[in-house]
Amino acid sequence: MARLTDILQKLDVAMVIVSHDRLFLEKLATRAALLKDGRVTPATLHRHVHTHDHPHIHGVDEAHAHAHSAK
Repeated sequence: MARLTDILQKLDVAMVIVSHDRLFLEKLATRAALLKDGRVTPATLHRHVHTHDHPHIHGVDEAHAHAHSAK
């Protein structure tokens, strides 16, 4: 994953990346949108990814932690 992150950071292009891996997105994204029930939520963008103040982010974090602890 680190090599992919390095390659993507060196590209000087706009990208749309779809991922459930918030930590991966934090390394790459300057802005992020949160989808819930197939819609972009009104409270989306950079600060919610980094400060975790959107309630749906807490659920994503918990699911991510649970998935990685099961390995």
